[in-house]
Amino acid sequence: MNAKELDKDTWLITRGEGQGSTHNYLLAGEDKAALLDTGLKAEELRDFTASLTDKPIVVIHTHGHIDHIGNDQQFEEIMLHPKDFDLYRLHSSADFRRDFFKGKPDEELMKRPINQEVQLQPLTDGMIIDLGGRVIKVIENPGHTHGSVSLIEEAKKTIYTGDMVCEMGVLMHFPESTSIETYKQSLTNLRSAITADYQLYPGHQQAPLSVEWIDAYIACADELIELGNQIAKKNPVDKGIAEVQFHSKGKATISYTSEKLMKSRRT
Repeated sequence: MNAKELDKDTWLITRGEGQGSTHNYLLAGEDKAALLDTGLKAEELRDFTASLTDKPIVVIHTHGHIDHIGNDQQFEEIMLHPKDFDLYRLHSSADFRRDFFKGKPDEELMKRPINQEVQLQPLTDGMIIDLGGRVIKVIENPGHTHGSVSLIEEAKKTIYTGDMVCEMGVLMHFPESTSIETYKQSLTNLRSAITADYQLYPGHQQAPLSVEWIDAYIACADELIELGNQIAKKNPVDKGIAEVQFHSKGKATISYTSEKLMKSRRT
C-alpha cells in the first residue's frame, strides 16, 4: 500500500500493479476527509490515512463489492447506495469470503466475516457532501452493480468512477450487474454531467483516464445491445448461456453472458 499525492489535499492510495491494482482516494477538506473505498485485504488503513491527514474521515463507497469494503470496520462513518446494502452484507459474510479467498494467501485470516458492526448511511443521487471548502456530488451509476455511484468534484474537474470505467475492462456478467442497456444509460448520464477536460479516477488499473474512455464504453455497449437484438431477431426464444464472454471495441472491453443479454429482451 502506498500513497501518491495528486495535489496537496488529495491522495491516490494503491496496491498492486497492472490488472490487479486496486485504488482508494483520500480527499481532505477543511473540516473532514472522504476516503473513497477501503480495499480488499485487512490492512492498517486508518493509521495509514492518519499519516496523511488529521481530519476525521467519512468512507464513501462507489459500490459494495468485496474488493472495495475490506477495511470499513476501522472507521465510524460509512456511506453506500442502499441498492448495494444487501451486496455489502453478502460480501462481508464468512461464507462468501471463504469461497472468495479459498487457496489464496492469508486464506485463514481473510475468510473471517467483517463489517459486522458497521451501520451504513445511504447515498442518494444528487447528494452533496461538504468536506469544508470542498464539495463532492453523488451521481447514481447503476451498471457494474445496481448501487454503483460516481463522485464528481466540479471545482477540480475530477470524477471518481469506481468500477464503471476501467482501463482493462468493466465486468458486467455478475448477478448483481444491471442490463447493458442500463449500464449504457448510466454512462450517457455521466458523460452529460461533465466536460471534455475532466479527469476520471477509477477503482483499478491506470489512473487518471480521459473522458474519451466514457465514449469508448458507450460505443462498446451499443455494439453489445445490437448483438442482443440480432440474436433475438434470429431466434426469439433463445435464452443464451451463462458462460462469461467479452466484447471489445476500441480500447473498451465489457464482460457479459448471453443469458443476461437475452434476459433483458424478455423483461
